Amino acid sequence: MNRRLLAPCAAAALAVCGGAPAQTTDPVPRLPVIRVRPETHRKASDAQIVFEAPGIPGAAGPQEIFTMNLDGSRRVQLTDDGLNKFLPHFSPDGTRLVYTKFLAGQYGDPGARTDVVVYDFATARETRLTRGGTAFQPVWSPDGERIAFGSYAGDGLWIMDADGPNARLVGGPSGGLDDARWGDFAWSRDDWILFTVAQLTGGCFKVRIDKIRPDGTQRTRVTDGGPYCTPDGMEQSGDADPGFSADGRTIYSSRGLPREAPGLPGHTERRLYSFSSDAWYPGKPETDLSLPSAPDCVEGVPKGSPDGTRVLLFRACGGEPRAGVTLTNAAGSYRLWIADGFGPDWNPVAESSGPGRSQGRGDALRGVDEGSQGPLLQIGVGHRDSPSPGGESRVEAARGRQSSCRLEQSLLQPRGKLERPSLSGKDRIDRRELGRGAGNRGPLKPEALFAALADVDSGQPGAALRLDPGRFRIEKQSSPDRSGVLLIVR
Repeated sequence: MNRRLLAPCAAAALAVCGGAPAQTTDPVPRLPVIRVRPETHRKASDAQIVFEAPGIPGAAGPQEIFTMNLDGSRRVQLTDDGLNKFLPHFSPDGTRLVYTKFLAGQYGDPGARTDVVVYDFATARETRLTRGGTAFQPVWSPDGERIAFGSYAGDGLWIMDADGPNARLVGGPSGGLDDARWGDFAWSRDDWILFTVAQLTGGCFKVRIDKIRPDGTQRTRVTDGGPYCTPDGMEQSGDADPGFSADGRTIYSSRGLPREAPGLPGHTERRLYSFSSDAWYPGKPETDLSLPSAPDCVEGVPKGSPDGTRVLLFRACGGEPRAGVTLTNAAGSYRLWIADGFGPDWNPVAESSGPGRSQGRGDALRGVDEGSQGPLLQIGVGHRDSPSPGGESRVEAARGRQSSCRLEQSLLQPRGKLERPSLSGKDRIDRRELGRGAGNRGPLKPEALFAALADVDSGQPGAALRLDPGRFRIEKQSSPDRSGVLLIVR
């Protein structure tokens, strides 16, 4: 299988993508573990996200672990030993990371050797918790006291104490055609463990999602994997890499479709989907969260934010210049490129400000927006408190409105609520230079830019604002219940 670009293939189907799953009668092994003395002092990371880089697993290595803020600041490489790492996750208190470490090989290699590793921010050291060479895809329990993990072969689910001992088998696949392999684990706040199941029923191979309690009871089917079967020679159709919303009520999934992603030869199209965590039934609603203007891409490993408003994911699209860690909201209405890399996850205790969410004054928005082509400028958008009822700046496409436009920044507020802060006592700012800020000295002041926007909305003619390295055009924009302004980078 071609893995130059990772179309996130469920670990449960890793060895059988594009064909019928092999059956096994071997007993599920109990993985040996080593006891680790707990640290007496804990230090929480203040970084907002964690991910692996460079590139994508199995294509560009070695994969090391990085932490960073959403605006690109404070990027720190935590590991550098030349061995591949896979899918890091913050502990609930933000003091540790857990991830898979490849002792031999890399993602996709049949003979790879893997174990579970914990990185501690207080000591800046990692500790290997398992010693069997097969442990894979660990995730934290909601209280941080336990770790669930599977095996590289996809033949079981185990839980152990967070420092390594007391590993026990929760369950494993029966080996039947409808229950061949397990993988891609996630542990919800309401104490369900989610996993993917490779199945071949009626000659149709695809991957669904089930959930189970940590004690091995109440196994429940959550999806049927969708309506499509896997074509010969392609990565699996159906679900992969599921992630929970903060409240555990919504599941985000990478849904594979039976066709190649345009511009990405040999790679299956995968879309961001969402659905409830309730039991599956015929006709259960599902929502396709892909961008209408660019849906035919590869999107995977989605993770809901701690505040429930955003989703981190991996995105690669044939019409876009960059692939990697990407941000969207819970409705999937935009995509913002964050960093080169794969498998992002959130720090539950870090501040939740950043791109796509209001920070008060001076939000930074950068990335790929709905319908845009090419890299975008990074823009500081100043405002007072909240530019929209939800506190969120909305990125819209400029393409089609004016051929020279590259980004539109819309700041909408309830009609009649737009503030008009003064700018050094001046209401009129026609053709004012903002590149040096108020008084034409010093850096751009975001509040000055907001004043310009407010003045335009209040009836001033369009102001041509110059901000190196480009020029801006400001237009009024309105809707039945909102009024605001439009900032266009030209």
